[in-house]
Amino acid sequence: MDRVELETRLREIIVSFMAVDEAKVTNSANLVDDLGLDSLDRLELLMKIEDSFSIHLPDEAAKQIVDFGSLVDCVAAALGPRVVP
Repeated sequence: MDRVELETRLREIIVSFMAVDEAKVTNSANLVDDLGLDSLDRLELLMKIEDSFSIHLPDEAAKQIVDFGSLVDCVAAALGPRVVP
């Protein structure tokens, strides 16, 4: 999987989970301010992503996720060599 495919899959998960317009899900879209996630939504979304990709997002890494771009970075790091730049 390359980074574009990863971004597409993550965008689809967010759009489905949050029922937001796909155009709003940009790299700089803040998960709270722009996409409307609250703390429970955030936790559920991260769990859904972990299940979808069969990965574990460490708590410290998950705390660094503030926007879509940092979410992609975190998931790419967890996937390791399964993501080609």
